[in-house]
Amino acid sequence: MENKYSGISVRTLKPSERAAHTDENHTPLVIEPLRTRSLDFLHGFMKENSAEIISALEKHGAILFRGFDVRSSSDFEEQVLAIQGMSGMSEMMMSEPGRTLVNGTRHVIHPSTNFKTGGTLDPVGGIHTESYYVPDVPRFISFFCQKPPLLGGETGLFNTCQIYSHLPEDLKLRLERQPYLAGMFSISQIGKRYNLSYDEAKSFCTKMGMSITDYRGDGYAFMYKPSVTEHPTTHEKALAIHFGGELNGHGLSPELIKAFAPDYSSFKWCLHRAVWSMPYLRRNLFMLRHPIVYFRDGPSLMGRIFESPNKIIPNSETDGLRVGHAFTKEDIKLLANLTRRYYSSFLWQKGDFIIIDNLKLAHAGMPGLGSRIIKVLMCNPLSMTYRKESSGLCKPKNDQATESWGAKILKPSAAAIS
Repeated sequence: MENKYSGISVRTLKPSERAAHTDENHTPLVIEPLRTRSLDFLHGFMKENSAEIISALEKHGAILFRGFDVRSSSDFEEQVLAIQGMSGMSEMMMSEPGRTLVNGTRHVIHPSTNFKTGGTLDPVGGIHTESYYVPDVPRFISFFCQKPPLLGGETGLFNTCQIYSHLPEDLKLRLERQPYLAGMFSISQIGKRYNLSYDEAKSFCTKMGMSITDYRGDGYAFMYKPSVTEHPTTHEKALAIHFGGELNGHGLSPELIKAFAPDYSSFKWCLHRAVWSMPYLRRNLFMLRHPIVYFRDGPSLMGRIFESPNKIIPNSETDGLRVGHAFTKEDIKLLANLTRRYYSSFLWQKGDFIIIDNLKLAHAGMPGLGSRIIKVLMCNPLSMTYRKESSGLCKPKNDQATESWGAKILKPSAAAIS
């Protein structure tokens, strides 16, 4: 993006602004004021340079806006939506508990009101492209920092296009040949959540293309998703999965700890390293921190179903359908190393907000300590198929759906949507 706008600086990050060394020096692009920090000035810049901003996002994968007078979630929302073509998503169908709307906004949500995301003792491992476990996938996702943590807690960015390009050809064939099971939803729970009858909820899921399976007296909608996307502008292919949720059970977590170990070798990370060296603690940190949330909402937080644990369809009936089985042990080791190779991060500053192209970059809340307050805004829902018989390669277009499935199901006529 050329710096043609008076009063604006366009640059890349300085090494001192990063948490770790990276070869991805072009990500994120930084836009900051030279003179005035006012929101009116930023709003005008966003509106008048919308095409250039979108183009820069497609090139760099992310743009960090730093140094402007953005103080609240409503300020954040107003600036992002000033970009022509950005359409906010206020309801994602069957989103996880705790992803609630921030007061005073139309589309900004809390990452979770149930537990802390990022800036914890957890190891690197929550890497994901946004909304893998629910039907509504955003083209763009934005984060706003109201309070940075004392240590770490940065938002890691992972170039999924580069990662995918370096995967073995036989793995690419397995991923593109078929979609994999990304979520199961109880028809009864869908009906309860959206005030629909059982038949209406079932009909809605069927019209979405999800298959229905009966189990223990209830129906379950099976959502299959492509694991690879092709960018509508650059035509790059990218890996589009929840790395941690799908691959930690296949050995990804310890490989990521090895790959990222040099970034956490200093004294300030000694407590984290100690925890990571104990497999039991490492695997159960979330349960130990949030026992009530884990036992109450655990299945839904893991992308399974919104139902009590004793009603979950056993893993033995679903694991062979999930994307983790496409990866060999050697694939997992390679993926961990590629993830570190094509990783970049930045140290949050209060008032920062970043816009990310979800078709180019995955993200994760990195390890750290201290209170961290981040808000989220998702934009531009992608059209996607959820049929088992469809392709494992999704080719979204720029003229995508303007309404999420979550918004559609809330309408009184939801059961009649074709």
